[in-house]
Amino acid sequence: MKHYCLYLLFVAVLLCGCSTSKKISYFQDSGLICNNTSKPIEDITIKSGDKLYIMVKAQGDQEINNMFTMLSGTMSSNITTGSNSIYGYTVDNDGFIDFPVLGRIKVGGLRRSGVEALVKQLIIDRKQARDVAVTCTTMNLYFSVLGDVKTPGRYLIDRDNISIIDALSMAGDLNITGKRGNVLVMRQVDGKQKVYTVDLTSARQTMSSPVYYLRQGDVVYVEPNEMKARQSTINGNTVLSTSFWISVASLCASLATLFLK
Repeated sequence: MKHYCLYLLFVAVLLCGCSTSKKISYFQDSGLICNNTSKPIEDITIKSGDKLYIMVKAQGDQEINNMFTMLSGTMSSNITTGSNSIYGYTVDNDGFIDFPVLGRIKVGGLRRSGVEALVKQLIIDRKQARDVAVTCTTMNLYFSVLGDVKTPGRYLIDRDNISIIDALSMAGDLNITGKRGNVLVMRQVDGKQKVYTVDLTSARQTMSSPVYYLRQGDVVYVEPNEMKARQSTINGNTVLSTSFWISVASLCASLATLFLK
C-alpha cells in the first residue's frame, strides 16, 4: 500500500511537471512550420491623429529646398532634441495634412512609402523639379503592453513591422506566471474595438495571426495564470495564505500517519 501511494505521488508530480512545461514553452510546433505560413510584412498605415515629419530635398535646387522646409502655421507638433527642432504635420479627422506650398494633401490610408511618392510627384508636377527626394517619418506612434510581463508600459514604434514578439521582448518577456496560450491584442478597427487572441505556444498560430504585426494604438495584454491571480486575493491558496499552510499541514499529517503504520 505504501509503495502504491508513493507511485501515485510520483506520477502526479510528473504529470504536473509536463503540464507546466507545455504551458510555458513557446512555439512548440516550430518544427512543423513552413516558410509560407508567416504573414507578409506590412508597413504601418497612416490614420487620423498621426504626426508625420516630411523632409524634401532637391539636388542642386536650393530654392525648392528652402520652399519646402519653411515653417507652416498648421504644424502642430514641435519636438526639440538638443539644438534641433523637428516639426510634424498632424493628420486631421478627414485624413489630410496641410503642407507648405502644396496645400491640403490626403495621406490617410497610405503607407509611408505612399506618402513619400505622393508628395514627390506633386512637387515635380507643380514646380517642374527634378531629382527630388522625399522622406516621411512617423513621430507619435506607440503600442502598450499590460499584464503579467516584466516591464509593462507604453512603447514607441520606432520602425515598421514591429511584431508581437518584438513588443513582448521590449517589455522584458512574460513572467513565468503569464498565460502564453491566451495573449490578447486589442485594436481599433473601423472605429470599433476588436480583441484578438494569440497562442504563443504555437508558432503556426502566432505567425499567421492578423495581429502578428502591431499597429499604432494596439494594446497587448498578458493574462496571469490561476496561481498568480489567486495571489491578489486574501483567501487565495498561496504561500502567504492561511489555507495554504493548513493544506500543507494536513498533507504532512496524512503522510506521517501512512508511514508510521
